[in-house]
Amino acid sequence: MTCPSLHHFGESDSYIPLETVRKIEAAVTGGGADLTFLTYAGAGHAFDNPSRMFHQEDASRQAWAATTEWLGEKLPV
Repeated sequence: MTCPSLHHFGESDSYIPLETVRKIEAAVTGGGADLTFLTYAGAGHAFDNPSRMFHQEDASRQAWAATTEWLGEKLPV
């Protein structure tokens, strides 16, 4: 990885368990790129999907706030 990137994961994701998230993070960090991995307690897979089946309001709100802040830091206008 050579560019900044932001990654969001739910800690209760049944498709991508937290252990796997940590393995991915370990595999791609250390190369000098500015990588940010964020996790959300109680959130499952696709927690920002607006479908009622997936959507988790608190995690979604936190992720959007973090994304807005991250973009403001990394891509200032």
